[in-house]
Amino acid sequence: MSIETWKKEFYPTDPSKLMSDKDAILHSIKKWEGLTKENLERHDVYIHNAHLYDDYGYGFEICSDTCSLCVKYLTRHLTLNNCYKCPLYKKLGFSCGHGKSNDGWNKWEFDNNPDLMIKNLKSLLVDD
Repeated sequence: MSIETWKKEFYPTDPSKLMSDKDAILHSIKKWEGLTKENLERHDVYIHNAHLYDDYGYGFEICSDTCSLCVKYLTRHLTLNNCYKCPLYKKLGFSCGHGKSNDGWNKWEFDNNPDLMIKNLKSLLVDD
């Protein structure tokens, strides 16, 4: 198993600005479910500095470029990153990485635990 098998299961397509909100949310959930300890172990990949690596050294970055919601909604104006149209921003009231105890990105970044991000993303589907 490898990054390639992980991507085939959890990131089979690249995100697009043209995705519907629901498709972007489902795409994000799938990626974050791939970051659970069990799924990382099953594919023999590990996390280091917000990247996934396998024994071959191949990396896959977990960042705004690989987030379907960021691809769809993030606008960059000079030094200002603006996500105010993102459904997750609307729900939580802050950008990923800038929140408090309910910030799934911070929880993952500091603890390698994607559970809060998965929970937050799934809560968006309930609101549909």
